[in-house]
Amino acid sequence: MNREIKFRAWDKINKAWCFYTNADCMNHLNDEKVQIVEFTGLKDKNGKEIFEGDFVQIKDGRIYEISWNKCGFYLKTKKIINDEVYYNTMFTNKNSNKFYGVVIGNIFENPVIFNYT
Repeated sequence: MNREIKFRAWDKINKAWCFYTNADCMNHLNDEKVQIVEFTGLKDKNGKEIFEGDFVQIKDGRIYEISWNKCGFYLKTKKIINDEVYYNTMFTNKNSNKFYGVVIGNIFENPVIFNYT
């Protein structure tokens, strides 16, 4: 599957999303005022585009953060065992553009979902 390459950027000062063309995005890579995230190429079951840093919820209620790790996008979940925090990952299906969960927020607008506050 060839996925569309596109980005969005979180403006840390104004607490809002900025949308740049791919070329404009490259001009902001070293800008400490924005955090650039990449489109996964996947859409949730409602057709919403899924980006790095989004929180998705699957049918059984589990919530994952979409994360990037050298080889591709992962579903990252937080577990607490004996007061220690661990993150488990599961590789997304790169052979399909369908994802049967739903986007419920992201690490910038809703950090409380994963207790990132």
